[in-house]
Amino acid sequence: MSKPFDDVDVKLEGAGMKLVFDTERVSSPNQWTHFSVKLDGSAGWKKDKLDGPAATDDEVKAVLADLTKLEIRGEFNTGQDTGSLDNPKLGSVE
Repeated sequence: MSKPFDDVDVKLEGAGMKLVFDTERVSSPNQWTHFSVKLDGSAGWKKDKLDGPAATDDEVKAVLADLTKLEIRGEFNTGQDTGSLDNPKLGSVE
């Protein structure tokens, strides 16, 4: 039996900073779940760790302007299960 765990869901690194983001908990671990994360200071990005200080809009922009690493978590459960990431997209909202 698998057990859900909370962790950093998206990590951005660049401009000498690391920003992390935690999405809402997945309500149904056996279903595909759509996530959308805004890439600005209003989205809830934190500096360095999930309980770190909030990132400002300028800090998010600085990291994105010099992005060296993007990590997206695809594993949400411990124990035997299958975790996948399908159709990631990075772009602007019209």
